[in-house]
Amino acid sequence: MIEFCTPKRMTIAIGVLTVISILILVLESNMSTSTDIKNITKLPENGTLKKVCWNTESYTVKEECRPCTDYDKKIQPYCTKTGYKEIINCVKAGDTKRSCPKPEWLEERNFWIFESVAFVIGLSSYSVVHFRRKRLDRLFTEKVHKQIAAGV
Repeated sequence: MIEFCTPKRMTIAIGVLTVISILILVLESNMSTSTDIKNITKLPENGTLKKVCWNTESYTVKEECRPCTDYDKKIQPYCTKTGYKEIINCVKAGDTKRSCPKPEWLEERNFWIFESVAFVIGLSSYSVVHFRRKRLDRLFTEKVHKQIAAGV
């Protein structure tokens, strides 16, 4: 079936699929809900509510959400939940660490890296196929010319 598609039709189909993919990504990005930080850090392992300073007093984020080290993931309870931590400064209690969800910018960056790699692989595959097809067409034309010249 693909043999019947002209390059123009294939290009249009690829363009339409690309536009649809981008629309789906935009819609998904707008409709997805982010995880509430209090839901991650409020409940300890035993399931009871825990008194933590960010639930009872005002605080400021001292260090943004970042990945935990491998050692912290095994030992620290705030790193075992999500694998990410942030340092906050509570007004009365001082500096403390808490679990936080994976930053959205990191997910977005990984997505665009994947898309870029897929695009480069697709483009290189297309160019290899295109040049090979041109070479085979040239060889076929030369063979036909030789046959015509030989009078076959």
